[in-house]
Amino acid sequence: MKIILQTILLMFLLIACSDNSSNSNQSVITGRWEGEVTYQVAVKLGLKLNLSEKDGNVTGNGTFYVSVAGIPQETNVTVSGTFKNPTLNLTFSGVTGLTYKGDLSVTNNKIIIGTLNTMEYPAQNLTLNKIN
Repeated sequence: MKIILQTILLMFLLIACSDNSSNSNQSVITGRWEGEVTYQVAVKLGLKLNLSEKDGNVTGNGTFYVSVAGIPQETNVTVSGTFKNPTLNLTFSGVTGLTYKGDLSVTNNKIIIGTLNTMEYPAQNLTLNKIN
């Protein structure tokens, strides 16, 4: 009986001393994300985003860039969208027709595998990586 009581006491102490406060309320989507894809050898398309998610609503800002033969053109964008685990849907103000849809990786919550759509280029597979 003494061993059982000691075990229960130890379990309560471990639970009481555990630190669950470090970002437990922060969404996995909140943070900086970047991704780039090469289209037809000389063209690179990319996103650099600062996202914030609360209750499934995503907001943020960043840049969409197109680099042709190493000459980049960046456009500032405002981001809005939704996150219903695992799917992230984003639309962008600042570039007409720009959207992104992806799924959070099952094995690594710092990777979103998805598709970038623009009016100028056909749909491209684009993986976003969480920077922080």
